[in-house]
Amino acid sequence: MSTVPTSIKLVFDEPRKKEKLHFVLKKINGKYYVYAQSTMREPSTKKVKTISTYFGRITEDGALLKKHAGKDIELENAKAIIEAHGGSVSLPSTTEQREQFLSEDQLDAKLLRMLSMNARIEQKEMAKRVELKEGALRNRIADVEARYGIRYTAEIDTSKLGYRSYFVFAKFDDEKPSKEALKSAIEREGRVQFAALTTGIYDLIIYLLAESDAEISNTIGRIRANYSINEFSSEWFATPLYEVYGFVPLRALFFDVLKERVWHRTKGRSTTKPDEIFQREFILLKELNANGVEPFLTIDKKYQLGKGGARYTYLSLKEKGIVKRITVTYTKPPSKFNAIFILDIVIRKNFDKTRANLMHFTIEDRYNFINKISFAADIKIPNGVLYVAPIIEEDDFVSFEEDIKNRISGIKLTSLIITDVFIGELNTRRFDTVHSTQYDHLISYYKEKLPQNKEYYE
Repeated sequence: MSTVPTSIKLVFDEPRKKEKLHFVLKKINGKYYVYAQSTMREPSTKKVKTISTYFGRITEDGALLKKHAGKDIELENAKAIIEAHGGSVSLPSTTEQREQFLSEDQLDAKLLRMLSMNARIEQKEMAKRVELKEGALRNRIADVEARYGIRYTAEIDTSKLGYRSYFVFAKFDDEKPSKEALKSAIEREGRVQFAALTTGIYDLIIYLLAESDAEISNTIGRIRANYSINEFSSEWFATPLYEVYGFVPLRALFFDVLKERVWHRTKGRSTTKPDEIFQREFILLKELNANGVEPFLTIDKKYQLGKGGARYTYLSLKEKGIVKRITVTYTKPPSKFNAIFILDIVIRKNFDKTRANLMHFTIEDRYNFINKISFAADIKIPNGVLYVAPIIEEDDFVSFEEDIKNRISGIKLTSLIITDVFIGELNTRRFDTVHSTQYDHLISYYKEKLPQNKEYYE
């Protein structure tokens, strides 16, 4: 890299002198990143594979910003130093004890996890679990609500209502329509739950729900035919999704579409079809989507459901799996932007060998207050996996890419950066990943010895 500025080169030479590692310098989007490289021989193929580990970024003013080590690693290193000098230290043994030892902010992280898993959990029970008085707990919850802009909503399994989920990607050839023009063309479509501008190989992404492939085609056709964008040259692609982690919050407008699924008694029809719902169920879904912690008594009175009617209907929706949980989404997430990572499977054999790594990657914690992944789905076109992830620090985007490449084989990786959300929202929260399908699959299919003493939030 002969064009590297002298100031950058001098900083890059420092870790090479101090560390017993091989370092390489990469220029990405005009910025310089340092990676430590090592090699390993894969037992199955006998081929030598190069592994790159993100080390840090060199700033324009000549500073090396190292990747922060995990706190567990820092504690273990400190323990080793103390013991080498004749001292002794005992680290907490359980996960919960260690969380409390690491940082007093872990209390907030635990509250966020409980609210993400069951936002209707009684405060008396929450106070007991975190060993706070109820008054102090209310103040603490009010603080995290304000800090992250917490909105309470229902996580609804729309597949049980007869809808399939899709991602639509669009690329404009020359001139691009404005955000306002795109919003005008898309926002009245009740099946669209999210739309945003992106950088990368696509300019626009849309997440929507449709009853069939025919309906997705009709919806895209209506959008493209809208007068505000129908003169722009563009290519549009749609891929069905099989959602495996997280969810995309529903817009209020979706319930105008869902209203068509409400069963009405008619002559000769005394029962519902599989994809139909009762009026009470529709009411509960709509109300809890808008405010997941709305008191049931308030809903009873508003719709004259009778005492206990809303609670009974809610429990029925939970039993059917239509409502997975009452949860939260952060309207003020602690992230700079969101990114999309598309893993196109190009060598199926190699991908299958590292699929367990993919599951670990999905559920591993990276931050205290927000999940590393907000949404994951298997996709058909291209055949592979799609991730949506909040990026807290700029360096995280690069290290995220490198982590995928190092751990998952047989893929081609494409990345998009979401620059401007103009319809809907993405979900960010602190979901307890031991309750994920990936965690269960690692135990049941891959026979991994993972802790099975899950914390329950009902």
